[in-house]
Amino acid sequence: MANAFFLNATPYIIAVNLNTSLQNQILAPPIAVAPESAILAAWQAPITARPFQGQFGGDNSQNLMLVISEGSSSYMVWDIHSSVPVVLDLYFYILGDQVVGMDATGWTGGIVVSGASKVVATQVFMRAPPAAL
Repeated sequence: MANAFFLNATPYIIAVNLNTSLQNQILAPPIAVAPESAILAAWQAPITARPFQGQFGGDNSQNLMLVISEGSSSYMVWDIHSSVPVVLDLYFYILGDQVVGMDATGWTGGIVVSGASKVVATQVFMRAPPAAL
């Protein structure tokens, strides 16, 4: 089974919640940064045919990811769709104001990440557990 990895590429502690999971995943800022490399904190979620709390849905399903950062007074909700075969791992690099997704081959095609509407974002935020950063 493939997995979706969510990596913190910000200089702040962030809380990540996938598909209104019952628990937020807390990711530290980059653990080690050198001139030619960086070690990023990551959270791994299984990829399934359809989205579920804490699981990433493949087959071009809508996945909603809430990100709360200690470096911001607001939150972001991302709408993520992937048509990548569910046998490939996916990697989502969370930046301050964007999320970049790619598959295990390094290809970004087939993955669409966009900001959720304010209405959807508010609904997701209200259903998520409090973020203790």
